[in-house]
Amino acid sequence: MEINEKQIAEFKKLLDKFKRVPPKPVYEPTYLELCEYPWNRREEICSRLFAFFFDSRNPHGLGSLFFDALLEVYQEKYPECKISDIVRYRSPKEIRVETEIWTENNKRIDLLVSSDQIIICIENKIDAQVNEGSMNEYVEYVNKQRKKCVSLFILLALCEKDDYKQERSEFKLVLYRDFLSRLKHNLGVYITQCNSKYLPVLTDFIQFLDRKGGYMSDLSIEERNFFIDNDKELCILLERRERFLSEQRKMLEQRIERIQAAMNRMEHDSLSDNWWNGDLYLGGHLKKGDDRCELGIEAGFAGLIENRFNISISIWKWGNQKGRIDLYQSKLENAFEILKEDKTSGKWYVVVKELDACDDEKIVNELCEVYKKVEEIVNQVAN
Repeated sequence: MEINEKQIAEFKKLLDKFKRVPPKPVYEPTYLELCEYPWNRREEICSRLFAFFFDSRNPHGLGSLFFDALLEVYQEKYPECKISDIVRYRSPKEIRVETEIWTENNKRIDLLVSSDQIIICIENKIDAQVNEGSMNEYVEYVNKQRKKCVSLFILLALCEKDDYKQERSEFKLVLYRDFLSRLKHNLGVYITQCNSKYLPVLTDFIQFLDRKGGYMSDLSIEERNFFIDNDKELCILLERRERFLSEQRKMLEQRIERIQAAMNRMEHDSLSDNWWNGDLYLGGHLKKGDDRCELGIEAGFAGLIENRFNISISIWKWGNQKGRIDLYQSKLENAFEILKEDKTSGKWYVVVKELDACDDEKIVNELCEVYKKVEEIVNQVAN
């Protein structure tokens, strides 16, 4: 598709219009996000927090807040259920919670919330698929245990999935966002009587779940309207941007190949044996495999559009990382001007050169100089 000057002018007007949209709020990470939880064991961690706040015997001082809110949402969403008088089961004196309950066939119930009159079996779903056989087994287990209690079976899901909406056994779908909305609505009654120590934990947990469920979006109303009103033009612009970035990537990959070829022609014999091509960057190890003194060099373009080429020296986590950092840090600081340091990305690295990405000859020369200095430092340490 050919783009003429009129269309380019329209795209510029579109961008100017977007610049007038109010910026999104400053993103403040929750405690769980700072801890990088519960990325690996989401459902288990969330179930533990739910178990703490559901159980009225715990010292949070919130009584039956969670219990009542869940029953209210359930009754609103499923008014046709047989338990039409479910309200009379609310606000019991004592609520007990069990987690990870093993059934006869080694299946685990996420949460079992119970009072003297009602048992609520909760299957907590964030990412995992629903297992029909397991859920049927949970129903059978609870029905055996309940004696004269009323039983409810709830699939508490973070987001909507077709798999969750299917009718299965006795479980009914309740979404986090509906449950959390009711929690926040009811929370005011408990503020003055709750244990203030646990209130920050609760509000942080609610904020985390809101974000993951898509209830709290960082898009403003103005941004939403902008995307809706300019959908066609944005699609054209984004499609052309993708083509531009694809062409940029190919061009930079070819430049990396030329830089590597130029380095391979250098007189320094060991230079060509230690470098690999990572598409948009070059990398290499000195004393590869030696846990005591291995050191790496990485060099590449700062981005597909940024006009910078960076050279950094790195130590990966494997094998005695801290020992090598202690060994090399002062030596590298003496040999180079450290432009940036980072220890948060799975490795420790320092940026020692930021170059104009347009000058391949200067890039090659600077790479060689950095390599020679690093090689000298590594040899001193090794000897």
